[in-house]
Amino acid sequence: MEKRGIDISYAQTSVDWAKVKAAGVEFAMVRAGYGRELSQKDSMFESHYAGAKSVGIPVGTYWYSYAKDVDGAKKEAAACLETIRGKSFEYPVAFDIEDPSQRDLGKDVITDIAVAFLEEIEKAGYFATLYSSLDWLRNRLDYDRIKRFDIWLAQWRDAGATYEHPYGMWQYTSSGSVDGIAGRVDRDIAYKDYVAIIREAGLNGTSATPAAPSYPEPTRNIVNYTTGDDVKWVQEKLQGLGYSLGSYGIDGKYGNTCESSVKQLQRDYGLSVDGIVGPDTRKALKGQIVKAVNPYRKPTQNIYLGDWGDGIRWVQYELKRRGYNIGSTGIDGKYGTSTKAAVERFQRASGLTVDGIVGPKTREALAA
Repeated sequence: MEKRGIDISYAQTSVDWAKVKAAGVEFAMVRAGYGRELSQKDSMFESHYAGAKSVGIPVGTYWYSYAKDVDGAKKEAAACLETIRGKSFEYPVAFDIEDPSQRDLGKDVITDIAVAFLEEIEKAGYFATLYSSLDWLRNRLDYDRIKRFDIWLAQWRDAGATYEHPYGMWQYTSSGSVDGIAGRVDRDIAYKDYVAIIREAGLNGTSATPAAPSYPEPTRNIVNYTTGDDVKWVQEKLQGLGYSLGSYGIDGKYGNTCESSVKQLQRDYGLSVDGIVGPDTRKALKGQIVKAVNPYRKPTQNIYLGDWGDGIRWVQYELKRRGYNIGSTGIDGKYGTSTKAAVERFQRASGLTVDGIVGPKTREALAA
């Protein structure tokens, strides 16, 4: 059997998943993130995951590595597992090792890194796969040690892959085109029925029993105190995108906790923040609207009253996105008293030291 798919990341910001499915895409490998920090989650992961799921495209995921040793690989695996926690995947969880900074570490070290990450993923109950290029698979990884894992081969050519060992997926181009996706996209072929393999093994958050039918999408506006199965649809989508439902879970009651999560989603996606689940909010829940991305560069230094620059604009953007009043001048790149007061309110709400200084912990909380 062969299944035709894509792998996708932050580089694809405009995706109409209904068109993608109609174009014949049968699976999507979605980048979850890179490195060892939770703040390195791919900016489009939640949107791509929800979008593919909403139209019934099976989803897998991958994590890009910068690790230089086993300890680094395990920290990357921990970040990956936390990022994908609570989600289910019909395709593998892949480890992407190919960064130039790792090229000269030596075959033993590179293999140690790959095995360490993949074993952590397996221990957590996921189907682990190794992604790399033909050169790395042949010359920089020890096949005898990686052969027990499935291989996702990257070799861009029209005439067919030339890797001499078994592989489960092949990325054959980085210049593909798919209706519904603006610009280039990687294209892949899967040679195994991963959906059946993973489901039968009960891995990746799936179950050997078929999933229950989805709840009906609302055709009305959902407001506070609304009840019904279409509210369960909203709650299921919110939960799938990582928003909290508190202790209530999917109960079909649109209460204050659910409304607060909807308002946060509306802020995250640049929508009017009214807590009403109308047509645009439903599009965001289905992954049909691109999540708003901070266009400014995140600061790396502490920020104090009187500072100015693009780093301040990044802070102001994140504060405004969360509904904090930064003053009448808006995003102006100046750390004045209004922005400092908003930072202090954010620090207080986040359980941080309230000093008005945008230090590492405050930057991390703003980036979350």
